[in-house]
Amino acid sequence: MTLTKSLNRTIKVAAILPFLFWVIGIFSEWLGAEPLVKINTQSGYVVLIFLLVNLLVGAVHSLQWIDIKWYRFIHMSRRYIGVCCGIYAILHFITYLAKESFLPKGWEQIVTKNYLIAGSTAAFIILVLTLSSNNFSTRLLKNKWKKLHRLVYVAGFIVLFHIFQIEKANLLLLAALVAPVVLLESLRLISFIKSKRS
Repeated sequence: MTLTKSLNRTIKVAAILPFLFWVIGIFSEWLGAEPLVKINTQSGYVVLIFLLVNLLVGAVHSLQWIDIKWYRFIHMSRRYIGVCCGIYAILHFITYLAKESFLPKGWEQIVTKNYLIAGSTAAFIILVLTLSSNNFSTRLLKNKWKKLHRLVYVAGFIVLFHIFQIEKANLLLLAALVAPVVLLESLRLISFIKSKRS
């Protein structure tokens, strides 16, 4: 088995691990008395992690720090990672509605509570990016495709705002997750500014 095939399988397995954990958790009672609440909270963090990994890989690639075969393959897998992020975002949205029993109140809160307005906006952006993450869309949109997918930065900021608005959010965990991406994106911006000046 070649290295790229091994990496491909590893990425695919890693992407479905949270879902498998929740399925097993429901039947084994790992998730406690309110599994929907746990899945909703945890799936939100999974969405954030997938977004951050996507941005992290893109930043490292742009800075050209690593130029070896296996890393180029990981960079090429960003689209797959993005699609997985979209699927988990849909799951996060559905579990929110499910824990609200799909009642009108749950839908009303989406447009009245700030953290839910932010979450729904981020979910919509991620859904658009997911649906356009295919070869047909890249051919159809051409140069506009990259511009559209820069909305991933907007989605990332909105997801962070969404989580920060939740009182029980673990701020130390968030800081640990976000710091590497902020650092690399800052270096990327500095590098871009220097290249424009020279």
